Amino acid sequence: MAMINNPVVSVLMICYNQEEYIGKAIRSVMRQKTTFPVELIIHDDCSTDRTREICEEYANLYPDRIRYVRNEKNVGLEENFIRAYRLTRGKYIAICEGDDYWLGRKKLQRQVDVMEAHSEYAICFHRTLNYYMRDNSKSLTAYERPAVTTIYDLARKNYISNVSCLYRKQPFDLPEWMSEVRTYDYAMHLLNACYGKIVFLPQVMAVYRIHGRSVWSESGTEKRYEIALKVRECVMRHFTDTHPDIAAILGEKYLENAKALLRHYQRHELSEKFDVFLAYVQTMFPDFTATDVNNISAQGNGKSLFRKFLSFGRRQVSKLLPLPGSRI
Repeated sequence: MAMINNPVVSVLMICYNQEEYIGKAIRSVMRQKTTFPVELIIHDDCSTDRTREICEEYANLYPDRIRYVRNEKNVGLEENFIRAYRLTRGKYIAICEGDDYWLGRKKLQRQVDVMEAHSEYAICFHRTLNYYMRDNSKSLTAYERPAVTTIYDLARKNYISNVSCLYRKQPFDLPEWMSEVRTYDYAMHLLNACYGKIVFLPQVMAVYRIHGRSVWSESGTEKRYEIALKVRECVMRHFTDTHPDIAAILGEKYLENAKALLRHYQRHELSEKFDVFLAYVQTMFPDFTATDVNNISAQGNGKSLFRKFLSFGRRQVSKLLPLPGSRI
């Protein structure tokens, strides 16, 4: 059977050695009830477990809706995403990585309906359940207010869960630096937010698994700062000429993260790393000096501690609650 000719939504599912989860991820996409055609592009980064076998089974079951592509060799998360993105044909693009899954059968329909009714929206996202697999605890992403935000808000903080995101495919080619970042999602959100507003739906319609093999989870403190800094640096440089106001906000956030990493080096007496990274930051921000490292703006620490206490309590209670989506 031939593939559908004009999909409205292209769902990208990049995967690597996810035999335990990939079947559920695929089923959560295939069970979507929509009034429009949907294609699922599964891009496998040369898995060495049963991921290939499972994906091929589903591709044979849904030959008109699933395109399964396997790299001949492992190319890494970012390059795998780039290759998958280039295959998209839909008006909209949604993301469901191989270890996550969607809840409910009307997720895509709800998001597309909103986007079709509001041409000013470039991105639609919703609440997500975070599932911490190490201890079976769970948390919900924040209930964002206001419901409609802009790239200026996003430049200050990434509040969009990748598995919840649906964006209008825009007429741009992915920049060369996309292969350099370790977290392509924030970069993509910012690139797409240049074309319109961001709308938030309050429904919880996806589960994001957090486990030891994810890029963020397997990274230590230093590596996490480096990941956050790299993506902001790339996007900041990208926007410098076309959107200098956005680049300025990203620059402020970059310096906040840079200070945090430099303080980390201080605490652990890593003087050589401190000096090397300080010199690098100064290539972009010449006025930044070592005396700025410990200059931290006043924050509501008491309120922050109280929120952390509440969050800890909720996480402990959440361990007793069943994980939704058991029938998918």
